[in-house]
Amino acid sequence: VFFTGCTHYAHENICSATTKWSSGYRNFDSLEKMNKTIVENINDTVPENGLLIHNGDWSFGGYANINNFRNQLHCQVILLRGNHDHHISHSYNWIKFADILHLSVEDFKFVACHYPILHWHGQSKGACMLHSHLHGEEDHILKLVHDEQKCLDVGLDNHFKLFGSYSPFSISEIENLLSTKKLQNRHSNVYTSAQISSGA
Repeated sequence: VFFTGCTHYAHENICSATTKWSSGYRNFDSLEKMNKTIVENINDTVPENGLLIHNGDWSFGGYANINNFRNQLHCQVILLRGNHDHHISHSYNWIKFADILHLSVEDFKFVACHYPILHWHGQSKGACMLHSHLHGEEDHILKLVHDEQKCLDVGLDNHFKLFGSYSPFSISEIENLLSTKKLQNRHSNVYTSAQISSGA
């Protein structure tokens, strides 16, 4: 199981060769090179029998690019609707299409959606909050949450920011990044994993 989000496949303004923006773009010589890199990095990272949980903002450029991107990927995909996915429906080749996902993979428990949530189900019992939407950028409040709690932006741009590659996050990468973060219950008491396991 792997995680990504905010791929923005075929989005001209997020590619330096075609953008009209003054900042916030990816440094690629062409839109085709950006698209090719995204597809290759996903296929090189996620095995053919693997599952990619995509946290929204799938593609740009109309309906054709939804399938154009999907048909190039070898893995299975769960798509969680992003703010740019209003034109996408259940009819494409998804394992699941939803707004939010609660799931356990062996001992790894998480809540995933496009947007960061400050209080999420299972938070005090070790469940992680995995989101995209921010493109690796944080305001003051979200920086505090990311610094202290088991919450992570798993979008493509944050993987590049942390690891220098526009690739999906593996569970082991996520667990390593969040291993020192605290557990937080909804009454704002902060506990360590050791305190929880010892019943303190």
